Order: sequence, then C-alpha cells, then structure tokens
Amino acid sequence: MVDVTVVCYSDVCYTGICYRDGSHVVFIGSHSHHFAALHLSSGDVIWRVQLGGRIEGSACLSKCARFVMVGSYDGCLYVLEALTGDIYWQFQTGAEVKSSPCVDPTNGHVYFGSHDHCLHALDVLKQTVMWRLELGGSVFSSPCVSLVPHCVYAATLGGSLSAVSPLHGTSLWRCMLGKPLFSSPVAIELGVIIGCVDGAIYCVGHLGQKLWQHQTEAPVFSSPCASFSKSLHSGANQFIVFGSHDNHIYCIDGNGGLQWKLKVDSPVYSTPFVFPFNISQHALGQRETPILTQGSTHQTEFCHRQNSLKGSASVDTNKSKLSGSLIGRTALENNRQKCLTRDRETVSTGIREKHDCAHLVAACSTRGRLYIVTLTSGRVMASYQFPGETFSSPVVLASDTGFDVIVGCRDDFVYCLKYKRLSELIQT
Repeated sequence: MVDVTVVCYSDVCYTGICYRDGSHVVFIGSHSHHFAALHLSSGDVIWRVQLGGRIEGSACLSKCARFVMVGSYDGCLYVLEALTGDIYWQFQTGAEVKSSPCVDPTNGHVYFGSHDHCLHALDVLKQTVMWRLELGGSVFSSPCVSLVPHCVYAATLGGSLSAVSPLHGTSLWRCMLGKPLFSSPVAIELGVIIGCVDGAIYCVGHLGQKLWQHQTEAPVFSSPCASFSKSLHSGANQFIVFGSHDNHIYCIDGNGGLQWKLKVDSPVYSTPFVFPFNISQHALGQRETPILTQGSTHQTEFCHRQNSLKGSASVDTNKSKLSGSLIGRTALENNRQKCLTRDRETVSTGIREKHDCAHLVAACSTRGRLYIVTLTSGRVMASYQFPGETFSSPVVLASDTGFDVIVGCRDDFVYCLKYKRLSELIQT
C-alpha cells in the first residue's frame, strides 16, 4: 500500500527539499517567494516565511544543523533558523541565486554559485565571507565538495567545469566542455561526473583531464547520482544514474560503461535518487507486476489558511487554483496506479538480479510519472502518476518498514508517497 500526503502551494511551483534528522522535517521553497518547514509525517506547516524573490534552488542544512540555507532570485542567500524560520543572515550577491548551496563537512563553510558569475564561500555562523571567485559564466547548478582531493567543483552555463581550492578560493584548473552545464557535478574516486546539454555525461579527472564520456540522444539537464557499495553484487560497485531528454533513465559504471537504460514516457529533467533497501525485510521472490493502491490522503493549503482533508472531505472555495488541485487529488484517490512494465523498454548488460533490490532508484519524468526501479538492472518495481508535470527531484527517506518519497508537482502540490514493505506492493 502507498499512502499519499499532499501539501498545496497556491500559485507556486515546487523547488527543492532537504531533511533534518530526528523530527524528519521537509524544507521547501517556491516561486511565490515562500519558504516553509513541513512535518514529513503529515505535511503540516511548522513555519513559513516570505523571502525577497522566487526560489528555484534546493535548500541545504548547515553542518551544525542549526541553519537552513536557500538562494533567491533577489540575489540573496538566506540563512534561516531551522527551528523557527527567523532570518539569521541575508547575504547579497550581484545577481540571481538559482544555485543550491553545499556544505564542506571539514570546516562547515558554505559554497554556492550566482548568476553574477561568481562562486561564493561563506562562514554562516560568523556571518563572514571567506572568498569569492569569478568563473566566467553564470552558475546555475550546485557546486560539490571532494574530500580526496579536498576540492570544490563548480560548473557554469558557459560550459566550463572548474576546480577551486576550498582554503584560498583560487582556481586549480578549468575544463571547457563547450556547451551549457545545467547539471550539478558529483565527485567520485576517479574524478568528477557531470551532464551537458550536448547530450553527453562526462568524467573529468581530479587533475582536469577528460577521462571518458557517455553519449545519449538528447540534452542532459539531470544531475548524476552516484552510488558506491560493496553489497551491490553486480560485478561493479560504482553506479551513476541520470536522466536524459531522450526519454531514458541511464545507469553507467565508474568507467562510463552502460549498465542499463530504461525507456520512460517523457524526458527526465530532475536528478534520480538512489537509496538502500533492506532485502531481508522486503523479500520479493518471483512475482508479477506490482500494483500500487491508494491509501489515505492529507492536504494542507499553504498560502492563506490550513485545512486537513482526509478521505472524501472537500473545501468550499472559489479559488480556481485550489479547486483544480482538489480535483487532481480526488482523481488520485479513485485510481489504482500500476507499473508500466508492459510499455517499458529496458536495455541491460546482463547484471545478476539475485540481489538487485538491495538498492533502488526513484526518478521522475517531466510528464509526471514516478518510477521506482532496481539499481543494478533497471527493473521497474513500482510507479505512480501525478496529476501534473514534475521537474523536481525526488527525495527518499528509507526505513525497515518502507520508504517515503517526496516529490513536487506543477499542480502546485508537493506529495509524500509513503510506501510500506515492498513485498506488500507486489501481487501475484
């Protein structure tokens, strides 16, 4: 069974989320300038604030977990108290901040890019600028931190990938890939992985040399998600998953070799999410196509008042946005969602499936379908159709009793899908 928690944001689009351990809080921003903290279990609003501009990037927690940070179209990076939403610091850059901040685990410094062409480094606790580096192009995506070597990587819409010293803010090298880089880089042992609008995903070594590229048939806006585990039992323990506008989800190994690709119903813009799943708690066996049935639904209107809706409850309102969203919710309640295994096209390189449910992948197509697939083979285990387009990246919180998937939708809702044991989802 899957339960769905729905939160409504009137006149906004979903942007990004992050988790805080313990109370399981979801932080989310919107194009209506609002930023909020929500209870993961219910979707209830803990606090909300209105910032100075639209919010497109994901939020990020500070190393101490006291602050949550997010950028805005007004050119500011906002540092908010995670418990209350109070603004602790508002740092102004020279242009829009669409880049998501990232935190250096060694020193707690925060790195983020701006459309002012600069990579910024802050000590948010001391409200101090550590350094700023001109990169020669707008920085849309999130930078990433490598620990070995200790380095910050950032990409620009001018097509450059740069390595920067986290201590001094000096450029170590710059690799030109030629086309805009909307994808965020991710560091692995071999080098840095990044997608490009030329349709390729590149691996650039830690010294700045191009090592390999894997070509798709359309632009890659999706950021790669890398997973490393000795328990994958697949012959390769490094997996890189990403989406392409050629309507496929790809999985390649650390050397660029194709593991599998899955044909989906539309382009994949957002970043897939790889998560472990306890196979001893969720044995699958040899069963047929999984069926997802709808459970209880909760809903909260975000902008003007809060209402909790369960089952067949309704809201009496003249606001067309809210009414349309409620119709979408009702349609979901009356639909049994099935996996698209009959319509899918999976290309696999012969990876063993005996242990392929030790890790799963959550990925969304722009047409609004969520796919839950096995990491080592691309086998579709479950899917869910949202009532609108999805450009947001799913986030998953897994436990011994199931997993929660949080996804934003262009119907102005953010959804939390609560999956119980996978064995209960699979019907003969």
